[in-house]
Amino acid sequence: MILKNREKESDMNQLLNNSFIDFIKEFSPLITIIIFILGIIFFFKRSKYYEVEYKFYKNTKYEELFEKYAIAHYIELDKNVDTFFVIGFPKYEIKNLKLYEYSSNKESVLSNKPKYELKESYTTVYPDQYIVVRTHDAEGIPPYKLKFRVNSDIIEIKFLYNGIYGTRNKNNIKAKRTFSSLLFYIIK
Repeated sequence: MILKNREKESDMNQLLNNSFIDFIKEFSPLITIIIFILGIIFFFKRSKYYEVEYKFYKNTKYEELFEKYAIAHYIELDKNVDTFFVIGFPKYEIKNLKLYEYSSNKESVLSNKPKYELKESYTTVYPDQYIVVRTHDAEGIPPYKLKFRVNSDIIEIKFLYNGIYGTRNKNNIKAKRTFSSLLFYIIK
């Protein structure tokens, strides 16, 4: 009798194991697709921040900044001001650096977002090199913005006075995620 009970338990365990394996075989492609889609969604939802040296200087001369920083690009947008923005990524390379200028005739009626036109493109900025921009810090719609890639993530810097945080200097900057940054993340 004990032998028959053990055989029944063994048959039952084997039946449960076979049905579980069949279940896994049947639904594993669907489970894989769901996990892949959730991974993509969470990749784009999760914020990515980069360490940056973003400094604002007022009542300063260019020569003082030149002595202090290794400047790769000096962008003079307004000659009549003595305010400078110094931007550098100590650990990362900046690629596809482009300067955009606000265009009031290109404003979209549907999106209510200001439109910018490409003004100039620049070469790559290597780690521990800096970009110096001479312009006034605007309130409202910024007249200029820099757009570039760091590790294929897009970063936009608008030269804007933001009085909420009490300082214009930043240590971290948020990046926008794109499909190319997803591919870079997967391949890396």
